[in-house]
Amino acid sequence: MKNQFITTIECRMNSSRLPGKAIKKFGNYKSIEILIKRIKKSNFVNEIILATTTKKLDDVLVKVAKENNINFYRGSESDVLGRLSNAVKYKNQKHIIQLTGDNPFIDPEIIDCMCRKYLKLKVDFLTNNGFMKLRENDFPLGMHVSIFKKKDIIKISNKTKNLEDRTHPTLYFYRTGKSEFKLKNMKILKKWKKKFKPRLTLDTKEDYLFLKKIFKFFNNKKNIYFSLQMIMSYLDKNKKLMSINKKIKHKIPTNI
Repeated sequence: MKNQFITTIECRMNSSRLPGKAIKKFGNYKSIEILIKRIKKSNFVNEIILATTTKKLDDVLVKVAKENNINFYRGSESDVLGRLSNAVKYKNQKHIIQLTGDNPFIDPEIIDCMCRKYLKLKVDFLTNNGFMKLRENDFPLGMHVSIFKKKDIIKISNKTKNLEDRTHPTLYFYRTGKSEFKLKNMKILKKWKKKFKPRLTLDTKEDYLFLKKIFKFFNNKKNIYFSLQMIMSYLDKNKKLMSINKKIKHKIPTNI
C-alpha cells in the first residue's frame, strides 16, 4: 500500500521571517531532521523527496537529506509548483503526500489516517487545512497534510501561470480548479481536538521559542516521537505557553 505514495517535503533556507529555520536546533537535532525521522514512522511513507532549491545556501539541506537516507531534488526557489512537479515527474508512485519543512512536529498518525481516508473516498485531493481558510481549519497549524494524484500536480504545473499558484503548489486545486477536481477537507478527530488551537508551525522566532518548550518537555523523556494527542494534553496543562506565539499572523493567499 505504501508503495502507491511518494512523500515530498518543500524546504529552503532563505525564509523571510525566520532565515535558516530548517536547521534550527531542537536538542541534538535540526528541525528538518526531526520532521524526517517522525514521518518515517508513518505506515504510508516510503520514498521521501526533499524538494529544495539550486541556491548554494540550500547545500546544507541536501547534506541533511543524504545523512538521513532520503532523496532530494533541486529546482526554482520562487516556482515551488514547478519544483514539486519536477521532483515527482519521473517517479513510479501514483499519489503524493505533500508536507512542508515548516512543520517539524507533524504527527505520522495524521498522515496514516488521511491516507486511509484518501484511498477510501477515492477523491482527487484530500487536505486537513480547511482549503487554507483559517475559519474552516480545525487542525492546529503545523499539522497540515495534503494528498493528491501525481498526474494532477503535473497537469496543473503545465497549465497555470498565476504567481500565487506557482508559490503555493496546491492552491490551484481549491481556488481555480474547484469544479475540475473532487476535493475533500478532513475534519479533526475528537482525540486531537481541544477548545484551544495552538500554532505548531515554525515560521518566526516566537514559533521557535514555543516549539522548543514543547520539545524540551518530551525530549527530557528521550522521546522525539510525541504525538499530537500528547502535545495537546501537555498544552492543556500549560496554556500560558501558547501566549509566546499567539499573536503571530499566518500568511494566506488571496481570494480563497
